[in-house]
Amino acid sequence: MNNATTNLRFGPFTIDGRAGCLRRGGDDVHITPKALLVLEHLARAAGALITREALFATCWPGQSVTDDALTRCIREVRAVLNDDSRKPQYLLTVHRRGYRFIAAVDTGSDDAATPHARAPAEAEAEAEAEVGVEHGAGFVGRGDLIARAQVLLEDCMQRRRGAVIVISGEPGIGKSRLAQHLCAEARSRGMRVLTARASEERGAPPFWLWIQVLRALSESSTTGASVNEIMALIADAATGGPRPTDTPRFSPESTRFRIRDAVTRCACAAADAQPLVLLLEDLHAAEADCLQVLAGVALAIRDAPVLIIATYRDVGAPANPACDQMLAELTRITASHERLALRGLNIEDVTQLLASHTNDGIAMRLRELALQKTGGNPLYLNELLTLPVDRPLDADAAYELWALDKPESVRQLLARRMQLLSEPCRVLLSAAAVAGGTFSSRLLAQCRLASPAAITAALEEA
Repeated sequence: MNNATTNLRFGPFTIDGRAGCLRRGGDDVHITPKALLVLEHLARAAGALITREALFATCWPGQSVTDDALTRCIREVRAVLNDDSRKPQYLLTVHRRGYRFIAAVDTGSDDAATPHARAPAEAEAEAEAEVGVEHGAGFVGRGDLIARAQVLLEDCMQRRRGAVIVISGEPGIGKSRLAQHLCAEARSRGMRVLTARASEERGAPPFWLWIQVLRALSESSTTGASVNEIMALIADAATGGPRPTDTPRFSPESTRFRIRDAVTRCACAAADAQPLVLLLEDLHAAEADCLQVLAGVALAIRDAPVLIIATYRDVGAPANPACDQMLAELTRITASHERLALRGLNIEDVTQLLASHTNDGIAMRLRELALQKTGGNPLYLNELLTLPVDRPLDADAAYELWALDKPESVRQLLARRMQLLSEPCRVLLSAAAVAGGTFSSRLLAQCRLASPAAITAALEEA
């Protein structure tokens, strides 16, 4: 079948190769011919990375055009498909390289396989990782941390020794993005990656982090825990509720031991066949029992090719003394251990990030304001870049807008963080926000706080 006349179906959309049009259901969708050509080229190679150079060669053959021509087409395609570049369903940007069509595409032909159709979870995980590249401008300012992590990754692979990497920082600082990058590198070296995430929801069962790990491991490990064993452990940890019959009730200590043993046994068995990475996200939300199991697992996998990568918020989350205790224990018991603390980007890093979205001249013009408004937080920086500017790539327009406005998503995130603070701390921060970046002790004395000691306590909390 001639590819040029093959219909391509994805989601509710169809590209009619013969008619040269895009349809949603039975209705034609307005799209310019060049944007349709770009979309069709990407959809026909669904799953593959198409470089910007390849798109220029295919869609503008023999023509001299600027990068902005392709950028406009990509924006039009996203608008037509109602696709959010931060959480894409169809078109994924691979920073400084090109684009990937991530939705499954049906050619409508019985003799042609769906090109690169992937499981939704796989596409979602890859999209989340690579969106972080696009909106986090790669790893601006993170090269030293990546190098430190790579030492442990190499040691785990070559010497078959267990290791632990803990990535910490405030919300939006890039913890998950860095973890995803390390996992992608581990996959490229032949390691298997399993992901689990602690839940902040009250309805999550006890040991939810390890339940996820055990389920994933039990699917492929012939010597690992069965689903029935997992359910028995869950039931034993829970207070009340259904539990398998004829299973004994264990003490909390015994339950932790059994879960740690099941995780260690399954992980080591899986790692014998293929070196393993356990990515454990949001440890700040994990309960004390889960964290105690982690310390035991880290000790037990020292002689197995198992790499644990864990992320947690050290700012902007409710205090979790059990997490602090677990981290101290990891330092004591684990020789192969790295704590990667992510902090805000400096002025050079901010300049590089801005230049990746605009150009060097605009980056130099806006960098000080951007750093002042965001504190170097990559999430805040990228959200700032999403504010609408009437004149695209106009430094003066952006400066005027940034000086007055703050993205709604950033406002919501800051509001959630403020809710975690005490009332005296919120009073102090409100006064400081009105005063600006620098304020005197005289201003603090005028706050509605009971005493100098209360002011000191609020400052320490802030």
